[in-house]
Amino acid sequence: MPTEVLREPLALKLSLPGEETCVVEIGDLPNPRLAADLAEGLAASVHPHGPLGKRTTFNSFLYTLRRMVRELAEDGFDGSAAELTRTVLSAFWLRSNYLVEYRTRSLLRALDQQRRVLDEPVRQMVFGINYKRPVLNGPLQRGRARLAAAIAKSIEPPLLQLHRTVPHDDLAARIDDAVGFYEYELARFAELRTVHGPTVPDGAATAGPQLARLLHDLNTAEQPTWAWPLAGGEGQWRRIARKVTAGQDWPRT
Repeated sequence: MPTEVLREPLALKLSLPGEETCVVEIGDLPNPRLAADLAEGLAASVHPHGPLGKRTTFNSFLYTLRRMVRELAEDGFDGSAAELTRTVLSAFWLRSNYLVEYRTRSLLRALDQQRRVLDEPVRQMVFGINYKRPVLNGPLQRGRARLAAAIAKSIEPPLLQLHRTVPHDDLAARIDDAVGFYEYELARFAELRTVHGPTVPDGAATAGPQLARLLHDLNTAEQPTWAWPLAGGEGQWRRIARKVTAGQDWPRT
């Protein structure tokens, strides 16, 4: 059963393979018209009409839908998808990460394939090449390097809590995102083959290596280092420093 858009309140009657049908509310968003259009695109992106077949992937797209509506409202945009401009979208995508751009492009493509609502210059932009690419082994600051530099200069570094691996929930969501990207690309190439014939490749040669890199990097790529202020202030920091340095009299004052 296809996923349906419900009105008042705006929601989706979600039907995923192997799961019971349920109603998911989009939520109270500052631009109901754009929210409704993107909800239509999200519904069209869900199996069997689209590549989204898992709840975690659906949730990621729903989160991004809400984010796009809120951020564009903060920018002053209060129109529907038909009123989007290249300037509005480019500003949003340039400040967003790859996944946000990929998901919102996917929603707008799915909406426009259902009913051609986008202005032609915007349509060309939405169906064009992404501004952002997946970050593969990107330049992330290493907490260990920062700590070593602080020790070398005999200064007090901030106390860091380091994430060396992806948390389990985040890992599952990123796997689904990677697979969703792969499935979406294959579906997009299949549509192109339907229109233009077998001279168009099936997309596996392009999407396959990208999927492999994304999955590989979940286990091998560095994750960002997060730092929180230490409760207890300088005294607590010194007590921990003495404990972890085994009384080696560091830092020196």
